[in-house]
Amino acid sequence: MKRVAKLAGLAVGLSAWMGLGFGPSAMGQGYVLAWGWTTTNGQAGLAPSNVMVGATDISAGYAHNLAVKSGRVWAWGNNSHGQTNVPMSARSNIFTVAAGRAFSLALNMSGELVAWGAGALATNIPASLSSGGVSAIAAGEWHALALKNGGAVAWGSNTYGQCDVPAALTNGVTAIDAGARFSMALKNGGVHV
Repeated sequence: MKRVAKLAGLAVGLSAWMGLGFGPSAMGQGYVLAWGWTTTNGQAGLAPSNVMVGATDISAGYAHNLAVKSGRVWAWGNNSHGQTNVPMSARSNIFTVAAGRAFSLALNMSGELVAWGAGALATNIPASLSSGGVSAIAAGEWHALALKNGGAVAWGSNTYGQCDVPAALTNGVTAIDAGARFSMALKNGGVHV
């Protein structure tokens, strides 16, 4: 029964896409659609035309969004801390992005981290990350994570200990992620929160 409901939902979704001009041949080409809470900033409105086709990565912050297309970061929504002012260093060679509450992160193909927006998060990047070699990034509300050489590195607000990386997670980590005020890592198939 659940499978039938999912298939019916997919059919409705497909017909809606086709009604918007997004036929089956266009699907899978990286269309960016957003829904939910939107303010005058338009974070959940229509994505900029620049990323309506061909986007390869996306991230939603508190009230702003990021997308990657052709190695360049595009940003829209709230810009209270400059989080949508994409710097020149994030306009080429980028493969992934992470959006926090009022800051943005991008990671380029060389493993170099680019950060902008909310002051300390953008300017107080740990020195260990300045030489490149970063393989993943994640953004919480007011803190950020990076994965370098199998070790999790965190910076930003530490009100709840979200930046206190346990010694066991300084190596062997294969994935990271961040919630509003907590951090997660995957090591040896186990989730550490």
